[in-house]
Amino acid sequence: MTVLYLLFTIGYILNAQASTKGPSGKEYSQEILKAYPLSDGEGARYKPLGPSEPSDNRYVQNLLKASPEYKKYADCTASRSADGVEDSDFIYLIEIQCQKGAFYVKILKRPIPKRPNKAPDQIIKVLDKLPQ
Repeated sequence: MTVLYLLFTIGYILNAQASTKGPSGKEYSQEILKAYPLSDGEGARYKPLGPSEPSDNRYVQNLLKASPEYKKYADCTASRSADGVEDSDFIYLIEIQCQKGAFYVKILKRPIPKRPNKAPDQIIKVLDKLPQ
């Protein structure tokens, strides 16, 4: 029983540490943790979701259509959005409403390219649940 308790305690501590560290293992500063209170459990931090801009719908649909693995979400509409960080990268989270429910598109934001060979923003992942 003691061994089981010890394993649960270690798991709890590791999970708590994972929510304050980025994917690289580098710990986020207190300012980042305050500014971005939500976590997706994979190291990314987000601000609370707010209403999306009208341009978010076109933006996310274009990204979804351009990604072969995410084309099935291309008919969904954007409803809410939030800025976020993942290590030193700025990311964007857009909630999309589909017939099957809500999904959350995690997008890597890149600066406006000055050279034509630089890649534009790209989808990192589509999440099934809202970051907590």
